[in-house]
Order: sequence, then structure tokens, then C-alpha cells
Amino acid sequence: GLSLGKWSAETYSGSEAGVCHFFGCISLELFGKPSALIGHLERIVNGVVASERAEGHEKIYYHGEKEAKARERSMRIGIDLDQKTRNSIASLAGKHAIPTPKELL
Repeated sequence: GLSLGKWSAETYSGSEAGVCHFFGCISLELFGKPSALIGHLERIVNGVVASERAEGHEKIYYHGEKEAKARERSMRIGIDLDQKTRNSIASLAGKHAIPTPKELL
């Protein structure tokens, strides 16, 4: 990557994770009228989602859709934590004299 991080297949090889991120900003006007560009991209996404599904699969997800649905669910009903994580949070709360929410116990 641009920050000399590892690429996908090598991310967790070696002693360090090597995760890197790149953020960039591009003016949509460089590609034409923004509303037309957005409409064009929406048609592409809709076309992909409406494509023939692989055998045994009922839905095609666009990039980030599963994460967006998980966030909506978490905001609505909370985040499910495994018992080890609950215990760790309760331990840290106790160590720092912070009341432990009963939901964690």
C-alpha cells in the first residue's frame, strides 16, 4: 500500500499485522455533474445486486451493505458480547472503581 503496509494476502504474516489505510478526496465535478454520476453508480449497484445469484445464495450484497445492516441492528438492540469480553470489561470496571452495568454480568 501507499503507507508501505502489506497487501491482503500478507496482512497477518510475520510479527506485525501490517494493516494500512489510504484516504483520498476527489471532487465529483471532475467526472461530470455529481447528480448524474451518483445516478450512474446507483444503476451499477442495482444491476449487480439484481444479477443472477450463485447456487445456494439468495442475495448479492454490495460493498459495505452487511456492515451497514449490522450497525443498524446494533444501534437498535445493542452489541452482543461473548462472555470472555463481558468478563474483561467487568474486571476493568472493578479495577477502576466503575460500576459494572448489570447487562454485563
